[in-house]
Amino acid sequence: MHCNDPACVAACLTQAMHKTNEGAVIWRGQKCMGCRYCMVSCPYDIPKFEYFSSNPKIQKCTMCFENRSSRERFPLVWKTARMRLLCSEPEGILSMRPEKDLRTADVYIDQIYGEHEAGGTGWL
Repeated sequence: MHCNDPACVAACLTQAMHKTNEGAVIWRGQKCMGCRYCMVSCPYDIPKFEYFSSNPKIQKCTMCFENRSSRERFPLVWKTARMRLLCSEPEGILSMRPEKDLRTADVYIDQIYGEHEAGGTGWL
């Protein structure tokens, strides 16, 4: 999840959590003071702290921001066909919404998590 208006960025006192112009929410370790407010504030429970590391970091998907060139629009993992479904712009995933199966209509929830929750996300 890379929120349109990320709570983790708003909660970060040192601006270690940062939303890039490309839409990725990244963690910058050199600015982090270790308070973990980003973890507490995230409605999706995405940032994770390495509790058992001698040099702990906050872990989360950065959309391969640090490894992409300025010409690449999508994360490196997106190049595999399977990951195109898991890491895509909302329009792409919403267009693949399945038809409702009448046999399971009573248990089917016609919703894609992250579409509207917490203001929506720029990537699903």
